[in-house]
Order: sequence, then structure tokens, then C-alpha cells
Amino acid sequence: MSTQTLGEYIEALKNQKLKENPDLKTNLLLSKSYWSQFRKGKNKHGSKHGLLRIAVALRLDLRETELLFRKAGFSLVLDGSPLEAVVGYYISQEKYDVFEIDAQLMRYNQPTLMPSLS
Repeated sequence: MSTQTLGEYIEALKNQKLKENPDLKTNLLLSKSYWSQFRKGKNKHGSKHGLLRIAVALRLDLRETELLFRKAGFSLVLDGSPLEAVVGYYISQEKYDVFEIDAQLMRYNQPTLMPSLS
């Protein structure tokens, strides 16, 4: 594993994915201030929920998502919590429709990826 910090890794992934897909809407799931916390090193670990949001926002594959989790000191457990299982399934299938993922998360009474508007 490289010596990049979590923030450096996220920033490199974001830059790479935006080059590959300039129309990627990275701020749909995460605010600019959330991205900035990682870039400035203020958020050194994130949360599993936040990391899953990053994975979907950047359209990471399963390998990239697992590395993201390891960088944050977590492991991605696809047969663990319903949140990880549902989002992990969609990532493994390379399906990144947030509304479809959130509908499944709601079926299992899990927090959704889309920020609440309330």
C-alpha cells in the first residue's frame, strides 16, 4: 500500500475520475466542504457511510472501494451490515444510480446516500 494519506488518495481518485468522466457530479452526494476536509487533512478517517458515498460519487470499482476503506482503517464487509451489503452489491455490479441504491437502503431501514433535505 502506498504512503498516501486518505486525503491524498481521495484527491488523486477524484482527479483521475473527473479526467475520465468530466460530467461526474461529485457534489451530488458530498458537499464541497466535506471534500475539503479530506484535502486539508482535517478528516483523517471518515466514516463507513461517508466512504461509501465517496465510492458511489466517484464510481469506484470494488477494488478501489476496498483500498479506500483500508486507507481509512476500515474493511469493507459485504456480508456485514445491510448498508455495506447493499452499496457493495451495487458497486460490484458497477451500478451507481443513487436513487436505486437509496430505494434499496430504505427497504432495509438504512441511512440513504443522498443527504436529507429536511
